[in-house]
Amino acid sequence: MINLDRREIALATSGLASLGDTARTGAGLEPLLSAGYPEPDDHEAWQLLRAGGALSNARLDDPRLSTRVIAGVPCRVIDPPVGQLATGGYLHIHGGGWSFGSHESQDERLLALSDATGLQVVSVGYRLVPEYDLRAAMSDCEVVAREVTAQSGFWAIGGESAGAHLSVTTLIRLRDTARIPFRAAVLTFGCFDLAGTPSRRRGPGTFGTLNRALLPDADDALLRAPEISPLYADLAQLPPARFLCGTRDGLLDDTLMMEARWRREAATELDLVAGAVHAFTLIAGPTTAAARGGGGSTLSCAGISLWLRGVGWSHDQAEPVVRGC
Repeated sequence: MINLDRREIALATSGLASLGDTARTGAGLEPLLSAGYPEPDDHEAWQLLRAGGALSNARLDDPRLSTRVIAGVPCRVIDPPVGQLATGGYLHIHGGGWSFGSHESQDERLLALSDATGLQVVSVGYRLVPEYDLRAAMSDCEVVAREVTAQSGFWAIGGESAGAHLSVTTLIRLRDTARIPFRAAVLTFGCFDLAGTPSRRRGPGTFGTLNRALLPDADDALLRAPEISPLYADLAQLPPARFLCGTRDGLLDDTLMMEARWRREAATELDLVAGAVHAFTLIAGPTTAAARGGGGSTLSCAGISLWLRGVGWSHDQAEPVVRGC
């Protein structure tokens, strides 16, 4: 069982009924979160990390799923349920420390998200560090975003951890060079200050090693440049956003600080899961299942669908079937 301190009790908006399971989830993730990252030039170690990582899930065999090249970048595309016309799309950017995971690592959940929303889902296979630096991933996400949003209809963007970071940098790049075609953002335990917020600096893992892979020879000043760390960027004109984080996530301060700044510019929704650590949604269990099954939960595909309706998305198709996600 987790003993919550007063701050966690005050912050938590969900998860108080499943603290025992949350503790087991945290214990299961502890080896992954505390292992740290290899040195940038240790390519064999990076390959081993990717092969055994929590984001190395098998692809689903479903006719609605395909891998395509969009603007020169490999992407996983999930078409809407049979009989429904796409009324827009959801651009997904995967997590994994900018260094592992892929566009094909979340087929099951993204298929469920398409079922719940009726949207086409596109997941970006951006270039990973250390083979490429962070700017390559940022560029890949930007060009795919420009290409897919050339289609008419409602578009949302979202991702987990590194994917939440890349979602925000994509929004800012689009705003600064043309327009923002996205009308909503779903940001799950994102990293928004690459130099490290206080909670990240206190947490497990060797994020300094990861930063050397992201941007070799970068100092804290560069890591906190607005174009790299969106916590310090101008957030004007960005769309409404939905934030999710655990109260024991090393990136908790990133979420709290970013949400506080974001709500000065646009509507936000914040869900803080009691006792949850970083990446807890990767582990199947009652905490994740309850959250995903609840129609109002930030984790729930049904909840995301409901929230998207609240920020302007709608369609006149029959109500989609919601799979557990």
